[in-house]
Amino acid sequence: MQLQSRATKLPLTEVTNFIELRDEAADFRSSTPDNPNWWLLIQAGQYLVGETHKQPQPPSHLIAFTTVPGDGCEPANFGLCRCSTGSSGWRWSSFCKTQYTNHREYGGVANFLKCHIAVIKMLDYARELGIHTHPPIISKRRT
Repeated sequence: MQLQSRATKLPLTEVTNFIELRDEAADFRSSTPDNPNWWLLIQAGQYLVGETHKQPQPPSHLIAFTTVPGDGCEPANFGLCRCSTGSSGWRWSSFCKTQYTNHREYGGVANFLKCHIAVIKMLDYARELGIHTHPPIISKRRT
């Protein structure tokens, strides 16, 4: 809850309330794209890699919230989840593309910097709270 509280102090377009879901309610396969949490549910799971395919493993328990950094930006989801199979313990894996925020119709470079820095500050806040995070990946492709 501390991370969500700190998110409200950043210049983010939207910060949702926490959701806590268990079992089937946390499984994106039991949901539809019109569910406002659908993308969050997809990111909450993990995949077990087999010899020929990846098997989705939805969480058995998740606690998470969504942020929208700004115009033209994908949502950035933050949370923790636990899956009944696969890795043990609480985990989360997510990504958010900020690259399109620099398009003129969304505000250009100023909007890109606002959005990208806000996402990085969220990762910094998470580290301050003791949550292990990986540094953001910056794409070298130009759009």
